[in-house]
Amino acid sequence: MSVSIAWMQPDRAYRQDPGLAQSSLKSILVSPAHYQASLKRRFPSTPNMALGSALHCLVLEGRKVFDASYVTRPDDIKLNTKEGKAWAAEQKGKTILNGEQSAQLLGMAKALGELEWFAPERQEELRKYSELSIYWDWNGVDCKARLDRVIELEDQVLVLDLKTTDSVNYKKFMDKMIYLNYMFQSAYYTKAAEVAFKKPAQFIFVGVERDLPNTIDLFTPDQNMIEESRAQCEYALKTWKTCMLTDHWPNNPPQMHTMELPQWYHSPVPRAIMEAETEEPLF
Repeated sequence: MSVSIAWMQPDRAYRQDPGLAQSSLKSILVSPAHYQASLKRRFPSTPNMALGSALHCLVLEGRKVFDASYVTRPDDIKLNTKEGKAWAAEQKGKTILNGEQSAQLLGMAKALGELEWFAPERQEELRKYSELSIYWDWNGVDCKARLDRVIELEDQVLVLDLKTTDSVNYKKFMDKMIYLNYMFQSAYYTKAAEVAFKKPAQFIFVGVERDLPNTIDLFTPDQNMIEESRAQCEYALKTWKTCMLTDHWPNNPPQMHTMELPQWYHSPVPRAIMEAETEEPLF
């Protein structure tokens, strides 16, 4: 199996590579048509997404790279004024953060710095293993993955994926993981790491809350989740290959669904009152 690692590769170079990424491939599990649509869809960046990208830059790539890419807007600068527009032009394309975002960012970075995996004193040592691009052949398909950070141990590698979140409460985090199918990502990335480092890989979500006290928790898939997510990847690749060969990307046909009242439903009017036989006016 051919494999290559691009150390410290710019994000733009990774995105321009034609390899198959998990972020679009997982949509083929809904339908091949959804996969095709994902290639054309562009999602506008939300404030939370921008904050997550900034944290990745600061924690994984270091202060020097961060300062070259981001700037905090002073509180007395309003971007809709003439002075504000002039100030923004002087930033030469840097992403502008407001004071609240900057405070959240520094709080999360400080909390993460307490973990050995993100300790500031290890920044230079770990930089090489951050935003790591891996290219490999999986079942005859050219695949690519960009891993947040890899910790290489003697007998295994840890694949760390940094997630900013409102809450690291287990149920809330699990609900988000299932809804966005982070499982697929975990299988795809561990496969990349196993092929590249020739060792077993353990995937770990590092969840950090955006607001003080910036609580951190760690989440790793159990064996059942690993098997389910790996099976999803294999199926997705098989489906992708079939669609490529046939040049046919079908949508799901419409089906009739019988709707049932959920267990939590409570009628605004008790059934006994609605069904009561009376000729008297209700009001």
